[in-house]
Amino acid sequence: MSEKERCMHEAMLYHKLTPEDVRCDLCWHRCRLKPGRRGRCGVRGNIGGTLYTFVFDRVASLTVEPIEKHAFFHFRPGTYALALATVGCNWRCRYCASHALSQMPKGPRGRIIGRRLPPEEIVKTALTHRCHNLVYTYTEPTVFFELMLETARLGSAHGLRNLMVT
Repeated sequence: MSEKERCMHEAMLYHKLTPEDVRCDLCWHRCRLKPGRRGRCGVRGNIGGTLYTFVFDRVASLTVEPIEKHAFFHFRPGTYALALATVGCNWRCRYCASHALSQMPKGPRGRIIGRRLPPEEIVKTALTHRCHNLVYTYTEPTVFFELMLETARLGSAHGLRNLMVT
């Protein structure tokens, strides 16, 4: 399997409009995509009439931090979280604190960076570092929905709490 194929994962939450065109239903933008085009987020694209996410196992930021750093002051105070993000965002905020990550993949040939880290490895990393929580943050976590969902399922099975900073 090529590196490109490993990075692709069929997306959830989309509809075929024609045999070639798709509509992404992940966010309210409802991007209509012809083959070879990416959505507003830059990390979901139509390849041959199928919508793919290009960040299912591409983590661009991964850190262990106190839960309070993410403005959760009354939820499990004193615990640690494994905070993670991919590139991509469906917004274009001028004041974005994570602009370098969130806006990187814009355009039809935008670069997807990140370390290959499947959901199982993310959960293993959290447990190894004695984290009690997984926080999906820094960019808009909605755009890495498939990664977040699978990681949340696995993490919950190990007692980890899942939080989104959106």
